[in-house]
Amino acid sequence: MKKSHCWALSAVFVLLTASCIDLLGEQHSDCVPYTVSDCPAESSGCFDDGCGGLLDCGGCEEPHCLTQCPSGACGTIDDNCGGTLSCGACGCEAKTCAATDECGSAIDDGCGGTISCGCQAPDSCVSGTCQCKPFTCADLGNPKGEAYDGCGHFIQCSGSGADTENIRILTGNLTTSDTMTLSDGTAVSFSETWDPGPGRRILQGLKPHIALIQEFKTLYYDKDHSGYWRNSDESLRDFVSQTFGDRWYSYREDRTGKNMGKPNGIVSYYPIKAAGQFESAQDNIRDRQHVWARIDIPGDRDLWVFSVHLTTGTNTDYGKESEQRLRDMKGLIANVKSLNIPAGDYLVIGGDFNISTRSEDCMDALKNSGLVHVDTENECPIDQKKNGDTSINRNYPYDLVLTSDNMRSFLTTPVIGTASGLNKRGTVVDTRNFTPLSAISPAQKADSTAKDMQHMAVLKDFALPRAPR
Repeated sequence: MKKSHCWALSAVFVLLTASCIDLLGEQHSDCVPYTVSDCPAESSGCFDDGCGGLLDCGGCEEPHCLTQCPSGACGTIDDNCGGTLSCGACGCEAKTCAATDECGSAIDDGCGGTISCGCQAPDSCVSGTCQCKPFTCADLGNPKGEAYDGCGHFIQCSGSGADTENIRILTGNLTTSDTMTLSDGTAVSFSETWDPGPGRRILQGLKPHIALIQEFKTLYYDKDHSGYWRNSDESLRDFVSQTFGDRWYSYREDRTGKNMGKPNGIVSYYPIKAAGQFESAQDNIRDRQHVWARIDIPGDRDLWVFSVHLTTGTNTDYGKESEQRLRDMKGLIANVKSLNIPAGDYLVIGGDFNISTRSEDCMDALKNSGLVHVDTENECPIDQKKNGDTSINRNYPYDLVLTSDNMRSFLTTPVIGTASGLNKRGTVVDTRNFTPLSAISPAQKADSTAKDMQHMAVLKDFALPRAPR
């Protein structure tokens, strides 16, 4: 690659990796770039290395044409394809999204270029400004008690409607692989990400209010250089907005300076008051951490949720798989207790536990902790055919949603269209046998068996009181 090509591309990456480099392209010492082992499966080309440089996944010498000036560029620059771009007079300080009240895809940056700025939850971009139209009590069915207005605030309603808030909590490790065509016409294969579509459609069809998501890898699509493999804030916001809606909040573990890994995340319709992450207590798990969020819901109690992903333990140097999961669980229990969750608040621990049997020692440890109710033999989630296993071959009970006793008392049978046979204690959703499939549209019959899909979704519904108790 010619030096001018490399400079132009690196300038684009300045915008995408502000946490690792400054506007002069200087790499910070605490940023660890991705390596060839992080390259998307069966793909080649130039990718962002996470620290402002290029990751060569094979064939990186071919130029990528620029159609828009990179952030910070000025004067006339090479467009990488034999032409030039005029990027305004040097010495002009371009406007940033943080310095403007506008939103949209073509905002004047004050220096002859444009910038694209989105909105943070719960706002949407309306006529060039970020806005949120709150719901009224009438919009919400005139409930009785505290209600969420959809814009980050709670209102008191005195109607004759429901005095409970129905909340659906789902856990899903629903990543798949596929070949996608980028905006420049390039076909690229992506391995185990949420972007190809099947996992998205399952979430859209099941309509959870809170989703505990594992292996939460997302892609960022830039107008000029589409498809950088990167768990960026832009890609997360794009995924949440397109899958759930602009009003939705999210938290995903910070992987700055680490490999892309398999990050855990939480998406919530209700405001997230606080969030954080715990490193795994198992030394060989370096590609994900457990995450938590404190969520403000109607009523006088907060909801604390934990998205976890225990190891499959393929490294025998750390002991048997079950021993590794036990070690990881003990660390998680200690970390949850360290938060000093107020007595009476609700607690949910869910995710991909990777257990091979329901009687594994890690589950006994969680049961004995008293944090959540654990009875995986008598209260395991099941599908409409009463199969309680959640792996792709339906032979392992990997995935669970477990709640504190005070929340468990408000369990209610899910209502999903005209579907029958849904389990109050936990429903497993397999699109291959869910009936009627139309009830979870746009999910498709083959979504649960898409390439590299390894898990089923699991959900529970609760009717939580709106009024103080």
